[in-house]
Amino acid sequence: MAFAIGGFMATGKTTIGRELANHLGWPFHDLDDVVNARCIKEYGSSISNLIQSGQEKRFRKMECQCVLDWMSTLSDCSIVALGGGTLHNDGLGRHIEDHHRLVVLQANWDFIKERVVNSERPLRHTAQHLFVEREEGYRCGVQFCVENKSVSVCVQQLNQLIQGNHDVK
Repeated sequence: MAFAIGGFMATGKTTIGRELANHLGWPFHDLDDVVNARCIKEYGSSISNLIQSGQEKRFRKMECQCVLDWMSTLSDCSIVALGGGTLHNDGLGRHIEDHHRLVVLQANWDFIKERVVNSERPLRHTAQHLFVEREEGYRCGVQFCVENKSVSVCVQQLNQLIQGNHDVK
């Protein structure tokens, strides 16, 4: 039962997850990296290229496979940064909640917009639409607001949550 960190793109899942894992001495995994490697191996194309060529469904299928098989092999003392859309992919949000400990990073649109607009994220051009469309779906797991907090404060508070196991499945 790994500790999964979900949330919309640019909420800090990877940055906070990596720092939290370092703080705890636990292994860190980025689901997007695992999925990307499998997409390249199986489809000969990266996530970004799949999305840009209108094949997002192939990427989502691979993401689903990775959550269902790969994540189940991780130790309890592992941190996984989920992809921005993972919780919305074909029931994966419910599966992750049922089989892993889940915290969802929350931020408002203005906070996210600052981080996304000039980025190289494949879905940056549709980010505002996706934010509105997916907003309700991020209301699972333990809610954790990242606005106006440094990475170190987030890590400290999440560490307390993990160590105290307060409402973390």
